[in-house]
Amino acid sequence: MSILLLVMIFASSTAVAETKLSIVGSNTLFPIVEAVGARFQELNPDVTISVEGPGSGAGITALIDRQTDIAPMSREPKQEEVNEATAKGIELNITKVALDALIIVVNKENPIDSLTREQITGIYNGTYTNWADVGWASGGDIFVIERDENSGTHDFFNEFFLDGEEVDPAKVKGHKQEASTSQLFRLVADQKNAIGYGGLAFFTDIVKKVKVDGVEGTIETAKDGSYPVARPLFYVFDEKTISDIGRQFVEYTLSPEGQYLVLDVGYVNVAEAAQTLSEVASIDNTPLNPLPLMAGIVFLALVFRKKSFT
Repeated sequence: MSILLLVMIFASSTAVAETKLSIVGSNTLFPIVEAVGARFQELNPDVTISVEGPGSGAGITALIDRQTDIAPMSREPKQEEVNEATAKGIELNITKVALDALIIVVNKENPIDSLTREQITGIYNGTYTNWADVGWASGGDIFVIERDENSGTHDFFNEFFLDGEEVDPAKVKGHKQEASTSQLFRLVADQKNAIGYGGLAFFTDIVKKVKVDGVEGTIETAKDGSYPVARPLFYVFDEKTISDIGRQFVEYTLSPEGQYLVLDVGYVNVAEAAQTLSEVASIDNTPLNPLPLMAGIVFLALVFRKKSFT
């Protein structure tokens, strides 16, 4: 075999390795990864991105086990996770890529428009078990729905409202955990007496958004700090071993194009963002082609659903 052929084979195998990117983590950040990933693939057609959204906890575990390149997280890594990563020689880079308003949702038949932080805490710790306790006389027993333990949103909610404690199913009248925000919102839509929570980008009119302490969770109130339950969203990766393409993906998310997409899916940008779709397309003179863009979105969505819900 000639030296030239060996060089060609090596170069080819290296190129393939460098263009694969694994992203495993938060369900909350999935809309960002979906939109940014589709556009990133359009700009870099040789890049193959695989995405799973089992939750922040599963994402950081995969990163520590060197099973993924980037772990999107809706909370910061816990100290024990940092310690485990350090023990394995991993230098965690925790990069904020967006802000979110964690919204409280109820069924659309529920007449309550606003709850205080104390009332939400009381509902989830079992102090208030009937809607009459918080202002809906005929509401009946409260069905409490939360995200599952793999979820960073679950952890953030419990830290904010329950001082880090878990919901005790024995203290509430009805209880269920859901693996994704979309599933949680659908269940709230189907259950007249339900309450739940989730990321702002997942909100649709199948449920009703409830104000917290009189403030509605929106992009504007999360950005100006007036909404009490706002939180940062992160990409976490190993600073020592992140590939060039992985670093480019992180940088692209923080670029004006990427931050425009963050806004477009319903979260708050943390860096300068393009203002219009045409401005996004003009940044690198590459037009937004709807067909490749949608193909990327469908591909990523299918991978997510298959990995998460079977």
